[in-house]
Amino acid sequence: MVVDDATYIRSQIRVALPGKDPVIGGLSLGAISALAVLNEQPNDYAGLLAWEGSLVTADPLVIAHNTGFCNQYSAIVAAGIAIDDQNLPFVKLLAMLAQAAPNAPFALPVPGFPPGLTNNQAFVLVLSTPNPIAPSPRNGFITAAGDFASGQFFFSNKSRLTTAISTFNDATANRVNRDMHCTLAGVETAFTSKLSKFKGPVMIIKGGQGFGTMMDELPAKLGSTSVTAVAINAFAHIDHMGHPAHAVGLEAPILLWLNWVL
Repeated sequence: MVVDDATYIRSQIRVALPGKDPVIGGLSLGAISALAVLNEQPNDYAGLLAWEGSLVTADPLVIAHNTGFCNQYSAIVAAGIAIDDQNLPFVKLLAMLAQAAPNAPFALPVPGFPPGLTNNQAFVLVLSTPNPIAPSPRNGFITAAGDFASGQFFFSNKSRLTTAISTFNDATANRVNRDMHCTLAGVETAFTSKLSKFKGPVMIIKGGQGFGTMMDELPAKLGSTSVTAVAINAFAHIDHMGHPAHAVGLEAPILLWLNWVL
């Protein structure tokens, strides 16, 4: 589905700009989708931007972690449940409450949440605490580094995070989650078997508390000999984006790399 959509868009780019190969990439699922597309069309793109998203690992702990979610989503898809329309709206609601009434008591009955939280603390808790129940690509994965007790993010600006979250879609296809987790579990190989055929330049953006060392494994699975890395191990999944100095630490390196690639 995602690969087919990207292939169609690529065909339209080819019509508008004949002879010009674009760079493909994105953040999180955007990077994961880009890898699946490159696996199908490794010669159609000038470069890859893999920002906190991967489909390959040899880490037995990560494989075991994803095996559970692979089984879970395989059962959901087999049961005919096409989409998840609960998790993303819940996070968007938390972000809205944290903006509108940060110090008000968090009133939603959520199992496992500590009692007595404010709306702001609940929002920071969800983004900054590893949760073995919620789907994640690896053990210890967190979205934004912080401390829910103090209600503070360590690196990200809360307004930037809430603004970004407000633009999220409200539903995710369960088949997409199934394909991601089953690929990371080593059960599905259809989206990674030809990655070594991609020879173009690669830029990898890594947060140590996000996809972490999984991003370090990616270059060896690709055929590229040109890999540029922007890595801050203290950062979580979206702290590069949320950081107040994002223009210097994120956008500027990407722009320099793109100018070189294109």
